[in-house]
Amino acid sequence: MNDYQRISNLIGRYGQTVDEWPRQPDAYADLFTEDAEFTDNGVTIRSREKLRRLMSLAAEHSSDQPLLAGTRHLMLNTVIEVDGGQGTGSVDLVVIELSAEHGWRIRGSGRYHDRYARDVDGAWRFRSRRLEWFKDGGPDPRSPQLGHAYAAVFQSVMDERD
Repeated sequence: MNDYQRISNLIGRYGQTVDEWPRQPDAYADLFTEDAEFTDNGVTIRSREKLRRLMSLAAEHSSDQPLLAGTRHLMLNTVIEVDGGQGTGSVDLVVIELSAEHGWRIRGSGRYHDRYARDVDGAWRFRSRRLEWFKDGGPDPRSPQLGHAYAAVFQSVMDERD
């Protein structure tokens, strides 16, 4: 398997891991380098440990969700450039959601802008991941408050003491 395929697998694992039920905070955090940054809704979370905490909060929030509810983050139109042990890329995102209220629907769309690094163990991980929502519509253009809620959670994770 070459570096492009390994990075493509990393991107695919991200989509599967972020949607996994029940949530797996350690598996999610392991997709990132120790000093990683993830930006969404204008807020940046820095460090693998803070990203683990973010997914732990998501696990707590979704623990009482009905079994037939959730999201699928579909990764499309992947472009990857590799230079030695570093890489950059962009990935289009479509989020579909299943809820009792709406059934299946497209909830949001955007593009990830990524930096990848071959880590000390040889695995490719995200060094940074920045999400731009389509036309600044946020994670759900029909519910603009969702983006504000996500930003508040991201900021609370960053404000926590280690």
